[in-house]
Amino acid sequence: MKSHAELVNTTYHKTGKTIHEILTAASRYRKIINMNPKIIHPKGINGNNFDPVAQRETKDLFANYIEIYQSLVDQTMENATIRNHPWYGIRNSHLTTIDEENVMSTLSQWQASIENLIAYKDQLATSLNCKKEEIPDTLKEFNSLCDDIKQLPALIGNELLFSLPALRGDNRIAVQNMMRFCLMKSSIPGRKVHHFLTCRFLNVLNRSRHFEMPLMR
Repeated sequence: MKSHAELVNTTYHKTGKTIHEILTAASRYRKIINMNPKIIHPKGINGNNFDPVAQRETKDLFANYIEIYQSLVDQTMENATIRNHPWYGIRNSHLTTIDEENVMSTLSQWQASIENLIAYKDQLATSLNCKKEEIPDTLKEFNSLCDDIKQLPALIGNELLFSLPALRGDNRIAVQNMMRFCLMKSSIPGRKVHHFLTCRFLNVLNRSRHFEMPLMR
């Protein structure tokens, strides 16, 4: 017990504080912040370089940070947080109040671009003849959709676009059956076999509703 008491009351490296003082303060602060201290533990700090001078500098830095944080919060509304500040999220530390007009102008343009994108989303849903909810919401997915649209073949002028609705529902199944029929017919020789396959395919085709296939002149 005596050796333990002597150990915890010895100065820890160059900190100028005893082990008991460090552990007591650590326990108190851990309860105050109510979070895992490993998340905010500063890198590169140890008992050899965190001497009394470094401790005072750190305290001053935290005091300045708290003061600036509170002044920014006070600019918004009562009981607000830093997340409500108009400049929240801007990481350029070289910006000053002189740049406020340019920053606000850029943010306004960005907001306008988002509104235009939302409006284009409605237009795209109408063009693709689908529901608005089926158009992606995130920029990443929206860009992927735009890339897919760019991969569509260019129109050459002889397409019958009014026939596209015929490719839905039962008619789409009929088109798939026709494609399978063409493959079977080309791979099997013999006129009688071709006649048999043609009759079978026409029976399937007749069961489809309002099938109209012309897509090109």
